[in-house]
Amino acid sequence: MRVLLATEGYSDESVASALLTKVLGRVAIVPKRFPARGINALERALTATVRAGHQGLFDLLVVHFDLDGSIATNFQSVAESIRYQRVRAKIDEAVGTLPFRAGIGPLKTVLMTPAQSTDSWIAWGRENKDGRKWERKSRHELKRKLFGDPPRGVKEKSAPLANGLVSQMRSNPQWPISLREFIEDLRKVL
Repeated sequence: MRVLLATEGYSDESVASALLTKVLGRVAIVPKRFPARGINALERALTATVRAGHQGLFDLLVVHFDLDGSIATNFQSVAESIRYQRVRAKIDEAVGTLPFRAGIGPLKTVLMTPAQSTDSWIAWGRENKDGRKWERKSRHELKRKLFGDPPRGVKEKSAPLANGLVSQMRSNPQWPISLREFIEDLRKVL
């Protein structure tokens, strides 16, 4: 399976790559970092990213963005977020305009949408306990805890943290809700 992975940064890319490999097995992952961080930059690049996935003959497009404050702390599904709904609609609209790909089938898409940030997932992977509680923590506090203030060595620290997350998933059933939904969505594309 060929996967186009669109993220905002190194830690997001490391976590997504580890999770994609865990769930999908052998995959060819081609990373694409958005030109700038933030939801506005992502939304500007969405249509071009979907087209790149289609024209590059990828099987799957994974788009990462953080839900930040766009979701209530007591949420039951990431789909409750207006940001999630808006991005999902734009992706579906762009996919709907793509021509048929003979022999390959349509481009599948999955959203990787941590409730605060991917840092909540890797903090849970490192610290254990109830994943739901990590989703309620400040993303700035989590980033400082994981990478320092100011953040240093994000690229080097991300891969071991991502591996710790995968290990934690095997031993602790109290996953963050947004992580559980991402994994369930990945399993649906198999």
